[in-house]
Amino acid sequence: MKNILIIGASSFVGQSLISGLDQNFNIFGTFNKKKIKNKNFIYLNLKDKLPIKKLTKFKNIHTVIWCVQSNNKNIKKKNLYEINITGLIKIMDFLKTIKIKKFIFFSSGSVYSKSKKKLSEHSKINLDDYYSFVKILGEKICQIYSESNLFDLIILRPFTIYGKNQKSRLIYNLIFNIKNENKIYLEGKEGIKLSTIYVDDIPQIIKYLILNYRPHYSVFNLSSPFSYSVKKFCELIANKFNKDVKISTSKIINKNLVSKKNILNKKFKFLSFEKFIKECV
Repeated sequence: MKNILIIGASSFVGQSLISGLDQNFNIFGTFNKKKIKNKNFIYLNLKDKLPIKKLTKFKNIHTVIWCVQSNNKNIKKKNLYEINITGLIKIMDFLKTIKIKKFIFFSSGSVYSKSKKKLSEHSKINLDDYYSFVKILGEKICQIYSESNLFDLIILRPFTIYGKNQKSRLIYNLIFNIKNENKIYLEGKEGIKLSTIYVDDIPQIIKYLILNYRPHYSVFNLSSPFSYSVKKFCELIANKFNKDVKISTSKIINKNLVSKKNILNKKFKFLSFEKFIKECV
C-alpha cells in the first residue's frame, strides 16, 4: 500500500481521512491541539522554528495532504499567516528533501466572490478578505514548489463542510441556536445559499485523486451537488428537533456561494443534508 502523510490530521477533515482511508493506505500524520495516540502520528507546531527535523522519520511518502484548517475564521492575522504561509513553506522545504509523487492542498471555497451565478474554478477570486487572500497565496506557493520539485499538485476548494462531532462553523451554530430557541438573523429573506459536502464523503474523492487521477496540476471545487439557503438549513434542523425557529430577515439582496458541477461531484454519490439531519444527528 502507498504511504500518505496528512499535515493537520487532527483537524475535522483530517480525522475523516484517517478513518476513511486506513484500509487503502499506510497513513502517517501530524497533529497539534488534539492528540492522536498512534506511533505513525507526531505532534507538530508549524510556528516552531525548525519543525522539519520531526518530519524526517517519515519515509517513502507517495502523497502529502495539507488539511490544516482553523475552526475560527476570525483568528488573528499573524497566526493565520504563520500557519498557512510560513508553516506551509516549512513543509514545502521539507518536501525538497524527499521525493513525493503528489501533493493535495485543501484551500477554501470562500476564496470566491459571492455571486448570483454558480461558481466554477475560474470564477472571480475575492482578495478583499484576508482569510481568502492567505488561502490563494498558499495555492500559489504550492504551485511554485510543485514546478521546482516535480510533484503533481491538486488544489481543492471545499465549500460548506459539515458532519458529526463538528464543534464550530455554520451548521453546528445553527443546531445549537435552534435547540436553545435563539433567534437566527438572516441576510435577505432566505440567507446566503451554500454548496455543501458531508465530511465523510471526502475520503472517497481523495482515494480517487491519489490512485487514479494523473494530470500534473488541477484545481477543483469540492462540494456535493446539494446546496441550501440558511433558511432551509434552519427549517430542516427545526423540524428534526421539533422546534419553532425564530428568524429575523433583512432587505439585503443576497449573493451566494454555490459551486457548478464538476467531474468530482458527478462521479460520486453524496449524502444530502436532509438525510444527515434525519439519520446522523
